[in-house]
Amino acid sequence: MTYIAFRVETLEGAPIAGARIRILDSTGGDATSLLLNQSPAYTNHEGVIHRDLVMPGPLPLGDYGIQVSAPGYALWTNAQTAWRGIADFTITLFAQAVDFAVEGPGGIRSGMAPIVYRAELSAADLPEFPQLITTVTAYGKDSIILSPIEPETGTAQVDIRSRVHLGVRPALVPDDKWLVRDTEFGTLADVSFALQTLSADQPLADTLSPVWVCQLYPIDETGNVEGSVGLEGLLKFFTHVRRSGVAVMPRFSGHYADVLLFLSQWAPADLTLEAWSEDESLLLLEESFTRPSGEGFYRLRLPPVGDARFVLRLSGPDGPITENLLVETLR
Repeated sequence: MTYIAFRVETLEGAPIAGARIRILDSTGGDATSLLLNQSPAYTNHEGVIHRDLVMPGPLPLGDYGIQVSAPGYALWTNAQTAWRGIADFTITLFAQAVDFAVEGPGGIRSGMAPIVYRAELSAADLPEFPQLITTVTAYGKDSIILSPIEPETGTAQVDIRSRVHLGVRPALVPDDKWLVRDTEFGTLADVSFALQTLSADQPLADTLSPVWVCQLYPIDETGNVEGSVGLEGLLKFFTHVRRSGVAVMPRFSGHYADVLLFLSQWAPADLTLEAWSEDESLLLLEESFTRPSGEGFYRLRLPPVGDARFVLRLSGPDGPITENLLVETLR
């Protein structure tokens, strides 16, 4: 009694179920059915085909070719395989390179609107019943989203909004500080992708930058929050309330005695808070402090200058880093 056996696996050693195996004679003719009783033959759920044979067996001794293929994997071939009456093969398939492109929102987005990524893969390289695996990392935790890929077009889209859990209340700045990080009201979401196959998940390369998500109303249907960088590269303050007719300066009006802004890792550590009269002719207050380290959203406490309307800005050692904010306090 003799046998022929194939085990097909990934580079990590995971079995590949449904791998297609063909045995070819020296003329290229299909000899699969003579040895494996079917043509083509497929591995079982353990990635294995095993057939017991009676010597001398149905196949003449000699050299034969072997082809092994599976959806999502590169074709494996061996043109000169000696058949001597017994054979036990372990074959490793490598993931086939998949052309992958993805479009997604960048910068700062609202967590109150869809945050949609659209992916396109080469339809010819897709496995059967393909799915896109999206991993969203926020607050140090991973969340997985499975999205079907349209087989004919190779496209899929996924909305990550529900996987970024933001707080519903902004952080309040204590009286002894001017600036604090607001990690509950906004966070960085890192997004990565993989292609799901029957045996293993294949990571997909992308060049997307992480997206910052915050609990602010979007200014348009795309979920965009007003840009964090304004004229001449100066930072903008984020405020919920905007009114027209106040020159070119953004306006704050509300009950919270602080405003939100985004500071990148390149923002200076030493800052000066300046409050000016509405016509900027009189400096009402000037306070210097060192900001907390780290990139992200910050809450800036509004100074108690007494004026119902005043102009606010932050400066670094080299001059202003924010645009002016016209503040109107509620009485």
